[in-house]
Amino acid sequence: MLAMIIHQNPRWPAMKSSFLPVFLCALPISTLANVSCLQNSTIDTLETLISCLQTYTAPPNYYATPGSCDLESEKYAAAQPSKAELQAWKDSISELMDIDGKEKFCPEDVTSVVGLNNTYVVSLFNDKDGQSFCILSETQTAPNTTSVFARGWGIVVVPANKEGYTRSIHLSVPHPVYDGEELAIQAAALFKRTGGKSLVISGRNRQAYPCSTKCSAAASTIYYKTDPTHDVVRYFVLQNHDV
Repeated sequence: MLAMIIHQNPRWPAMKSSFLPVFLCALPISTLANVSCLQNSTIDTLETLISCLQTYTAPPNYYATPGSCDLESEKYAAAQPSKAELQAWKDSISELMDIDGKEKFCPEDVTSVVGLNNTYVVSLFNDKDGQSFCILSETQTAPNTTSVFARGWGIVVVPANKEGYTRSIHLSVPHPVYDGEELAIQAAALFKRTGGKSLVISGRNRQAYPCSTKCSAAASTIYYKTDPTHDVVRYFVLQNHDV
């Protein structure tokens, strides 16, 4: 599934400063553990960056097995945002959406998001095609694995300057990998070519927690707790609401 939301009006509020207050802790790139896509010098397009990042998507049955739904998954609970983290996540997305390359800038260095315990960073990414993007992405993998995001809240991409934003289009990929391994890459390509305002990609397979959501209990089809189109997944709902 690839959802496209058309906004009626551009969202460029009055700018008050040239820096983003929630992105203040610049980190040496060598301290960013495990998720190495931003460090890979061979990645030179947005599509290849997204292709790398989506390999860390939480896979099916990652948080629980289908027969264990009577017990709450501690692994899933540990990946959920606290109330304070949820606010920090919301603030970071709001700041991201205000970037215009004139009065508010994307940090050139890999920069930790305040309030998220160094698990998420914002970084400028220069595509070889000449476009520049600001990327909000995860830096760490879960305990005892080197291949799955620690939190799995997703990826957010916006143009790094106002010139890169020509249409009020939001692209959202709630079902990466499950609906096809190329879907998120196609969304990135479409985002670039349409001059879209934002791109959001979930960090979890819709079957990562294969237990039925209570939000669609009456449906004849079983929908899962990690399916953001059928469950109130707070971080993903906030992403799409704020953009």
